[in-house]
Amino acid sequence: MFNTKSIKAGILRRSCALICAVSASVFCMPQTASAVVWDIQSDTSLNVYRYLDSNRNPIERLRFGETLSVMAMTLPHGGKGRIFARTLLRLQGDPNVGELTLVGAPADAGQHIIWRDVIRPVRFDVLSASVAGFGVANGLIDFEIGRFVRLDSLGFAMVDGGMVRFRTPVKFGVGLLAGFEPSELRDSVSWNPFRLDGFAEHRSDPTVLMYGGTLFSNDIGLHSIRVDAREWREVGADERANIRSRQVGGAIRLAFPGIVFVDADARYDLIGDVLGDLRGRVMAPITDMFDLEARYNRTVPIFDTNSIWSVFSLYPMQDMSMGARVHLAPGFLINARGSFRVVEDARAPDYEPGVHLGILWRKKRKSMLLSWDHYQGATGTWNLFWLEGGMPVIIPELTLRAGFTFVYINDTVNTNLYTNGYGGHISANYQFAPGWTLRAFVENHETRLEKHATRAVLVLSSSFGGGQ
Repeated sequence: MFNTKSIKAGILRRSCALICAVSASVFCMPQTASAVVWDIQSDTSLNVYRYLDSNRNPIERLRFGETLSVMAMTLPHGGKGRIFARTLLRLQGDPNVGELTLVGAPADAGQHIIWRDVIRPVRFDVLSASVAGFGVANGLIDFEIGRFVRLDSLGFAMVDGGMVRFRTPVKFGVGLLAGFEPSELRDSVSWNPFRLDGFAEHRSDPTVLMYGGTLFSNDIGLHSIRVDAREWREVGADERANIRSRQVGGAIRLAFPGIVFVDADARYDLIGDVLGDLRGRVMAPITDMFDLEARYNRTVPIFDTNSIWSVFSLYPMQDMSMGARVHLAPGFLINARGSFRVVEDARAPDYEPGVHLGILWRKKRKSMLLSWDHYQGATGTWNLFWLEGGMPVIIPELTLRAGFTFVYINDTVNTNLYTNGYGGHISANYQFAPGWTLRAFVENHETRLEKHATRAVLVLSSSFGGGQ
């Protein structure tokens, strides 16, 4: 039986904070004579699920969530570009979450405690809150100030700070980024999933300053080139200057429609002298119905210099694949690939060939997807079969989707890990009014190792927009 008393007080205490944050994102919108459009989107969810812990005892959970996005934007006018004010807020509640400590750790051993400030029954997080401009000053400048998520050739980063990009008349531009890395323990409204080494372990963790620069191509047609550099450095009262990480990366996109498309990107860790990521893709449209594609991905983990994982030896994993997409008819697509994975460790490389097949059929709002993935290596075989379909039922506003999965794992090294399992899910989307959708989702999966892992989700989504 779920105990929801611990969740009520927290939700009420944070309601005012949520309203204030939403209001701030709107009222901070720069005053301008240009027309303004706005958009509000909300997802309210109730999640009930049951699974087994490591001792095979059943765990039942009840989770509440609310995600709210508020955005206002000016329309381009007189070379002023567009100005955005946007906020993404999240409220979560789970009455079965309490203060968790590691086994055997004393209550005052801060470095061994997952603090209740991080994992607690009710969390309110400001995932983003910023003011941004794109194409201002006659299209020469982009900027963003506040809390935002940045994506470039180095990956994702959450920043409390600012970013600015300048375009020059000679086909390239420069960008600067500076700010602090949000921490779950520095304030109670931060949740940063993009930290180099997960979340903080104790309250004495220093503040981390993040800064970097970018060179990027500008106005070279369908092609693009960029180079990024970023450094993470500790700052604190003891004037420590430990560098957490220093990385450089780059990406190139070449597009020759009807001939070939080429993508490549890489990331390099200057502290550990490690090529962390190297990815490439080449796609060639042979005919209107037939495409060929080759992919390569090499990955080595990169860790914070303070991480315990940085003391271990690092080995790469490489994935290579080649396949074809065949459009047999409008709405009917077959995707087939062969892959080869190389996993290295201190002993010897392990080679894992694979086969992947997908078939998609779509006609108006009806669809059917069938996929099969197979890997085979020195440790055994792995197979996943997935079938899913969807269509409107009874009325056009009601859409039903259902699916079935089957997994087979034959571990020849540790036979206790051998398992096969199956599961199913069904969901319904009902748009009962313009901008309002009710979603219900239920799934159940069983394996030899775990019986009846069940989850049920109810989501109410709303979207409002307008302008003046």
